Amino acid sequence: MIIDCHVHMGITDNYYMPEDMILASMDRYGIDRVILSNIEGIQKLPGENLQSAVNEKAIRFARKYPDRISVLLWARPEEEGATPEFERLLLDNPDVVCGIKVHPAGSGVAISDERIERYAALGAKYGKPVLFHTAADEASGPEQLEAYALAYPNGIFILGHLGLRTDNEAAVRLILTYPNLYGDTAWVKPETALRIMEQGGEDKLLFGTDSPINGTDTYADPLYYDVYLNQFRTLLKKEQFEKLMYQNTMRLFRLK
Repeated sequence: MIIDCHVHMGITDNYYMPEDMILASMDRYGIDRVILSNIEGIQKLPGENLQSAVNEKAIRFARKYPDRISVLLWARPEEEGATPEFERLLLDNPDVVCGIKVHPAGSGVAISDERIERYAALGAKYGKPVLFHTAADEASGPEQLEAYALAYPNGIFILGHLGLRTDNEAAVRLILTYPNLYGDTAWVKPETALRIMEQGGEDKLLFGTDSPINGTDTYADPLYYDVYLNQFRTLLKKEQFEKLMYQNTMRLFRLK
């Protein structure tokens, strides 16, 4: 089984990831299940209740394929925030909603900002993982998650990309230090993933790709198809490969 924990849907001026592209990509590359968020929430459209609209759209899509698709609610801290309506969507759709997605760079709000912390607190309150886009920019620096790890010991916080466009060292240190911090493999060098496994982090890493960010054949990227989906079958022990590819994701997101 293969579960991709870091997938997007949505159509904007900069992104084209319609529903049929996601399904076609899964079928073509043998992906059994994905956890996705609606990137249409990244748009700057003040004055509209876009947060609820994009999340309800993702929920409707998932309901068509409940055994294949689960949803992370897209957070818009720059506009609506962690509203009672957002909390209702989180609680009232347990069949398809399994967590929260925060994109600090896209929202222009730093991880450490109290507007984002409200989402972290909400996830911790209800045992829902929060997947953070982490990267080299000031808003998305992975070091900021250390404060949440300490403040919300019951929270589950995933460092997406392990710090995109960094050497990954800060993110790796964090996930190996704090029991409630995890990482995914989206655009992460294979040697980094292997080092995490070798240092006892086989329970701390989840397979994720950003698919279909580069179209239906995002999985054909050598990083994913040649390395993670194929070479890792022999580079890792069987139990390590299974943890990376689906077991850790099922456990953290409480998937059946």
